[in-house]
Amino acid sequence: MTEDELTREIESLRELCRPMWTALESFSDSELVGSGRVYSPCSAVRELYAVLKPLEKKTENLKMELQDRERQRLNSAAWDRKAAAIAAAPVYQSKNGWEIIRLDPTMPVYNVRDPYTKEEVYTGCLRRCREVASESRP
Repeated sequence: MTEDELTREIESLRELCRPMWTALESFSDSELVGSGRVYSPCSAVRELYAVLKPLEKKTENLKMELQDRERQRLNSAAWDRKAAAIAAAPVYQSKNGWEIIRLDPTMPVYNVRDPYTKEEVYTGCLRRCREVASESRP
């Protein structure tokens, strides 16, 4: 489903549930919670909850799907920006054919990148980046 279809489905479920919630609000408190029990003694209330519960569950699942898609879109954009920054960063040091770069001069974090594809291979402190570069073949 596309995001527009998901949004329309959520709205249609809300429209379907709205009259049921209105009907539940019309009951008095004594009908909703009878004599201190959690479950209502009124069968109409139980029937409405039985119908509403799966619809509300489906609505929540659709909302979570929309949120997951938005989070994935933001994460992929952030990873693309990071990959572009790694590819464009100047070489700090070369070791055994690997390039060691430093993205942020204020942070003691270095990256080992492939000299041909310009992709990140390892991230860590400078000493470990040198070890990784000297241990592996490009």
